[in-house]
Amino acid sequence: GIVMVATSNRPPDDLYKNGLQRPLFVPFIGDLKQRCEVHDLDSPNDYRMLKHLARAGRTYMTPLGPDTDEAMDEFFGLLTKGRGTKPLTLQLRGRKLKVERAARKVDVARFGFDELCGK
Repeated sequence: GIVMVATSNRPPDDLYKNGLQRPLFVPFIGDLKQRCEVHDLDSPNDYRMLKHLARAGRTYMTPLGPDTDEAMDEFFGLLTKGRGTKPLTLQLRGRKLKVERAARKVDVARFGFDELCGK
């Protein structure tokens, strides 16, 4: 089997909306809706555009390494507003998902890639 994780700022029916070749794309939307579960992660924040990232001139943190780790730690501290974090285990669809650091009062969590996608 295949596990696909994709993100978009639009629901499936609005993908490639007003695109020049949209009629060629529409059949894929039907396949996507039939074969995938869609989760709406509605938030009032566009985390890509937070002033902390914009000020640093970064949207994506690459390449991976010590500097990126340090930047992620700093950014996570800003998102959690300096509040304490602790590990947490969530039960989700029969799976136990280990959250490395959860700041429940501000609804922010940090996961490892392998925990989310490698199991």
